[in-house]
Amino acid sequence: MENISDKIEQEILTAAKNKDEARLSLFRMVKAAIKNKEIEKGATLGDKEISEVLKKEAKKRKEAEEAFAKGGREDLAQKEKNESDMLAPYLPVSKTEDEIKTIVASVISETEGASMSDMGKIIKTVMEKAGGEAEGSIVSRLVKESLSK
Repeated sequence: MENISDKIEQEILTAAKNKDEARLSLFRMVKAAIKNKEIEKGATLGDKEISEVLKKEAKKRKEAEEAFAKGGREDLAQKEKNESDMLAPYLPVSKTEDEIKTIVASVISETEGASMSDMGKIIKTVMEKAGGEAEGSIVSRLVKESLSK
């Protein structure tokens, strides 16, 4: 089975052959981000670490899309959305909100006398149990809702 790095390399070659400038540019930036992380770490990244880099890149695109939309630049917002869509197949599948709620409930029940002051500890535990497949903002919101009941 091909690893993510090989797939990204293949995307670059295919985009270059097809003269797809947007796709070529995006995957070159992704490759550079992966390379920078490898230099920072001092070792070759595995698929899990590459997935983390891809999630960060996708998050950047999402934030930029929202910022451009707020600023009235629909053309640039659409460009960021297109890039985000191109990255989507390479991102790990996120847990659903119901799955996260179940994890939150179990962590809170394990934490005796859970209160708002334990929120950070609970979020950290939930994120660990979710194995990086849960979005931090959703976990934070669900923990806050559960603790305020």
